[in-house]
Amino acid sequence: MEAEDPVEAILAIQENEAYLDLFEHPGMRLLMDRVVLLRNAYNRISSVKTMEEFHMNQGRMDILNWLISWPELCKEALEQNKE
Repeated sequence: MEAEDPVEAILAIQENEAYLDLFEHPGMRLLMDRVVLLRNAYNRISSVKTMEEFHMNQGRMDILNWLISWPELCKEALEQNKE
């Protein structure tokens, strides 16, 4: 495995710390709550009427799941970069 550029590692740590601070902001918590509600709504297979709608919902779910997992991904990245 290649050695990571120290400047890049410092920037990655700063970036992830800033994102984690953002996730603590009340507005961001409200947004994340809304994202969870949207994911639950798009996850209802009974509401899908066409294959096109099914595929659109799959794409939406991918994005929403990524947003929901973002805080945890930042925490993991911080732990790895600080080691």
